[in-house]
Amino acid sequence: MFYPLDSLGLFFQGLVVNRYLASGTTGRSLRVVQTRDLDELYVSLSLDVFSLEVPNLSRYSLQIGDVVMTVRGSSQKVSVVNGGVVGAIAGQNLAVFRPSLTPKDSPVPINPLFLAVLLRSQWFAASLSRVYRQSTATRSLNLKQLRQMEVPVPSLEVQQDLATLFLATEQFQLATLQSVVSRQRLAELTLSKVLGEAP
Repeated sequence: MFYPLDSLGLFFQGLVVNRYLASGTTGRSLRVVQTRDLDELYVSLSLDVFSLEVPNLSRYSLQIGDVVMTVRGSSQKVSVVNGGVVGAIAGQNLAVFRPSLTPKDSPVPINPLFLAVLLRSQWFAASLSRVYRQSTATRSLNLKQLRQMEVPVPSLEVQQDLATLFLATEQFQLATLQSVVSRQRLAELTLSKVLGEAP
């Protein structure tokens, strides 16, 4: 069954960081999640830190299981908040979805990692292309559009299985990429040695 995202949790917009920059020593050092931090299924732990003065900070602080996604830009990026990112805030080009443990309509809650996999998928990209075609401005989504988007919610077991499959695939891709980089360095080192020994 398909359910609108709005019935599965709540959305909020990331902060316009420049608006809350602190002057002098009045601010608080806060980690900010930005688009570049959403390359993998879990939000990167290497976040930029800004001195900010944010009223109602707890309203914007990220929690474990929050799903952070881009709402502006050329590509859809989505990641899940894990323990190392708790308390950070999302930047202005991002939206945050906080899954409900007791959704309004769905008989089961949505697994955050499954939702991230789904929102990164080709299936969702096709859904977004229809939304983008309706927009006259640059590629962007607003919270109303996101809230109305319907997503499938299979059983918790199926959600977990699919999330685990995609996470394992991502880990394999990262390990393979690291292996390729290491081999390239070895090849470059070998070339340098051979050229260094040449007459």
